[in-house]
Amino acid sequence: MRTLTCDAILFDLDGVLIDSSRVIRRQILLLSIFLFLLPICAGGCARAATTLDDLAPAMEEYLAGQLVEPHFGGQIFCSVEVFGFEAKQDAGFAFVWAYCMEYTVDEGKLSRGSGISAPVMVFMTSDNDSYLPTEYEMPRIGSYYGDDINDIFPPDVVEQMCLGRTGCYNERSARLEADVERKALEALLPSQEP
Repeated sequence: MRTLTCDAILFDLDGVLIDSSRVIRRQILLLSIFLFLLPICAGGCARAATTLDDLAPAMEEYLAGQLVEPHFGGQIFCSVEVFGFEAKQDAGFAFVWAYCMEYTVDEGKLSRGSGISAPVMVFMTSDNDSYLPTEYEMPRIGSYYGDDINDIFPPDVVEQMCLGRTGCYNERSARLEADVERKALEALLPSQEP
């Protein structure tokens, strides 16, 4: 029986001899782990929807302080539908539809103030093992809207926006509006929650 040996002499930057067999074993272990995880991640590690769902509250809180001014002295609440996410090194871009509304309490009932419902790209920076929203971009109104939609959002996200499909658009709006109203009730009138 013949055995093949690979003797290598490795030195670190200070010229100290390194145990080459330990280095090689470590590299083989890391390669094995990579090869084991590769098929698992091929199906969706780049777009982890559950992670995005976990990030929705942070995006909603961030957008509540950015998208709408409370012109009636109320509090802004937001809800988002996450369409997708693109990771870029230590940052990422979340593509969402945001519905934000100002609420005040008038004679024991909720009253609406300023609000917005629009697609938004949220820039997020990596902080340890999570992402934090830091900036946003949304299409301009008027004649720029269509061009901005196509410039800001990937085609698969544009398709999910339901633009021109009234039933789909209205269903999303009703769902996000109900979620925002529920949040407002919990925060402003906790004794009147359904």
